[in-house]
Amino acid sequence: MRRWQVLGVLMLAACDRGETDAPAVQAAPVPVSVAAPVVTDRDGDGVVDESDRCPDESGPGNGCPDLDIDKDGIDNTNDRCPDVAEIVNGIEDGDGCPDEVPPEVSGLVGPIAGIVFDFNKATFKPQSFAALDRIVEVLLRYPEVRIEVSGHVDSKGSLFDHALRTRMAGRRAEAVRRYLVEHGVAGERIVTRDAHNREPIADNKTAEGRNRNRRVEIKLLAP
Repeated sequence: MRRWQVLGVLMLAACDRGETDAPAVQAAPVPVSVAAPVVTDRDGDGVVDESDRCPDESGPGNGCPDLDIDKDGIDNTNDRCPDVAEIVNGIEDGDGCPDEVPPEVSGLVGPIAGIVFDFNKATFKPQSFAALDRIVEVLLRYPEVRIEVSGHVDSKGSLFDHALRTRMAGRRAEAVRRYLVEHGVAGERIVTRDAHNREPIADNKTAEGRNRNRRVEIKLLAP
């Protein structure tokens, strides 16, 4: 057999065994379907559970219920008036209701009538005690009320006299505070202030006006 014939026989044998140089053809991959994520809203408030900070309680925004409907700083569970905001005025400010200031408390506000001091001193004349005792009685009846006691002077006199009277105004305010504390009012409920002559309520050019400007005054403070 000739050589070219031998080569032909060998090639046919190789084809029968699959021994060829041609690349194998691979089948196309079968696509895999992915299920869509399930969106849930257990409390039905329109905020999906994935973004809901309170998924079991209905509420707007972040999905939580509004814990302070009237926005007065007192949560609904402790607010006796959850739909009406508290008025901070020193009268039961923790109950959540807009309480009115009782007339006897509002009657303390302003210059203290009936207080008379010894001349150029921070000591009381005896007729002052009735007015001071009335203040004590009201403050003991309303233990949440806090007050500021301020001392005031007029603007008459030399700089030296004015300096003395300014210090006197502060000492008189402290004298009122001391009396109230000695008769049972808690000291932390009372602050004092020396107002000098910066807050006149009358004309300093007249004797009557100057007399009105020399005063001790009470102001209600928020808790």
